[in-house]
Amino acid sequence: MFINATGVYVPAERVHNDYFLELNRLTSEWIEQRTGIISRSRAQPEENINTMGLEAIRDALPKLPYNITEVNLIIAASYSPYDTVATAAHVAQKEFNMTKAKALYLSSACSSFLNALEVVEGYFAMGKATKALTYLRIRTLLTRMIRILKPDIYGEMLLLSLFQKSRCQQGNPVLRRSIRKDWDISVKVRKGCSFVPGMEGL
Repeated sequence: MFINATGVYVPAERVHNDYFLELNRLTSEWIEQRTGIISRSRAQPEENINTMGLEAIRDALPKLPYNITEVNLIIAASYSPYDTVATAAHVAQKEFNMTKAKALYLSSACSSFLNALEVVEGYFAMGKATKALTYLRIRTLLTRMIRILKPDIYGEMLLLSLFQKSRCQQGNPVLRRSIRKDWDISVKVRKGCSFVPGMEGL
């Protein structure tokens, strides 16, 4: 399996650690020292896996070495669906005219994305798909204490990867791509097409 492009969407609203001081007397320093977290994103009421997924796809499009309509498998992985009929995969299929794509929604708690990759591998192995789009809504609680005292404060983001069964023309050297300017998190990607090191049998 080869990664062709990656996309990301992070909600604009930030919730700083200072939010918790009045709520439960946890200082910003206390939280940062134990988790490394200074702030987290929070989705607006109108933001959900469907809308965030479309934005993550738009983020990936300029890096994709083929037309998005060539994708023939879409898997949205999350434990928090917005709609169980018009799933995020089906919404993306319609929005980007991926008429040849099978659209699936997969939910297996924290293993959703890994299980989605296993499904992609199976479709590739059976010859039922050659290009796949997978994405995951990450909605994580930050510490056990925060979970107990304020369960609605999550870190929210959506990560997306586009895969191809076989290697295409080699892209540029590995680049370091920051997810957000103010974050230290980054993803190593190649422009165009890249091999997932050591993961051909994923």
